Amino acid sequence: MNGAQCKQDEKWYLSIWKHPLMLLVIGSAVSYLLVPLIGERVSHKRVLQEQRVNIACDIQKQALIVDEQLHAMATDYALFSNGAAVDPLTYRDAQAELRRSSRRLYLEFDQHAWYWTYDLPLQSRLLELPPGTESRIIELNRLYSSSLSESTKQLDVMANRFLSKDYDPRNPKNREVWEGAYNKINELANQRAGTTNEMAGLFMPSGAHW
Repeated sequence: MNGAQCKQDEKWYLSIWKHPLMLLVIGSAVSYLLVPLIGERVSHKRVLQEQRVNIACDIQKQALIVDEQLHAMATDYALFSNGAAVDPLTYRDAQAELRRSSRRLYLEFDQHAWYWTYDLPLQSRLLELPPGTESRIIELNRLYSSSLSESTKQLDVMANRFLSKDYDPRNPKNREVWEGAYNKINELANQRAGTTNEMAGLFMPSGAHW
């Protein structure tokens, strides 16, 4: 009798669990618990991807600003040299203006160029980049800063030449000195482009192409 009763109870429980209404309740409960969780994870991933793309674009933008500032300073020396060669008797006023403008341009460069990469290692952690990325970004920052230092040395070459008290506007080596420093600045800019391209690529979402 007890065996028969147990079988009847078992069938009753099975029939309850198989009942469409019970299946609906279970499905609703699962959906209530899992759907928000899945949605939250998808949303979090989407936000991370958007932020990574934004930072990758900003890396290229900030690097371009630095290169434009370096180019502007080099061009300032070239304009002075060309003008002084045309009018060698009255170049002193132009040289004084060059001293002021080169100082202003360098201060603008100095306030930006050395610092915009500093928070990228922290950003790599906040945006959950793969392990090892932060250390690579730190190394790329070091390479980038080293290249900038070499570029400023070329600006010093120009300054020492064109801001000198005994500057000779007629000296044919003026153009040679400027071109040598300018070409080196461009060479360094190309090297930095490889560095910043890699840096930006580290932030790009998996599967995306830079």
